[in-house]
Amino acid sequence: MAHLGRRGCQGRTIRNLGGAEIIYAPDNALYSHSYIFNFGIPFKHTGIMTTTHLTPLLDVYAGVDTSVNTTFGNRFDRFNGGDNNAAAAFHGRIGLNLMDGALTVLATTHIGPENPNVSSVVLAGVNPNSALRYLNDVTVVWKATDKLTLTTDLNYIREEGFNAVGGRRHAIRHLCLQRLAQDHRTRRSLARQQWFFRCCIPRQPGLCQGRAW
Repeated sequence: MAHLGRRGCQGRTIRNLGGAEIIYAPDNALYSHSYIFNFGIPFKHTGIMTTTHLTPLLDVYAGVDTSVNTTFGNRFDRFNGGDNNAAAAFHGRIGLNLMDGALTVLATTHIGPENPNVSSVVLAGVNPNSALRYLNDVTVVWKATDKLTLTTDLNYIREEGFNAVGGRRHAIRHLCLQRLAQDHRTRRSLARQQWFFRCCIPRQPGLCQGRAW
């Protein structure tokens, strides 16, 4: 990583910026991962990421990568190795550090084509290099007291890849995580609640149904 004053730039395999959890489970509040970690955010990217600390309250991250969980290299009808299409993607985040660090807000987005460059996708009328997928996440962490921390993680995904009868169908997925951590003198109490909802707009019978749990 090269630092330029209050700016930084790195070009390598980059851990995803979004979500309230990381890959290595023992470093998370709970050992088991949430729905958002498993279904709502990528694991890593290959590309360039810049970091700018504009003020003590505001950080801006912006970069270009090869898409979700991929690296360089693409060939038609190949499922393994390299990028699954020939297009790049944008990855960015805005971070707010408020209340002397007691409240942090991290808003992350990843925008780019994610459908594979294979015969079945092309024959379905989808251009794998232009149909965008939007992966958005907002994580809010509030340290209410020295012993109580509240975390809310909101996730929104939109896929524009496939056409359906009667027009374009957008697959949408919503996920929400709320976690409470309370520290005692000799132990820590944790509680986690999650919501998951998936739908398609416009809804087509048999193609997509909403689910929540």
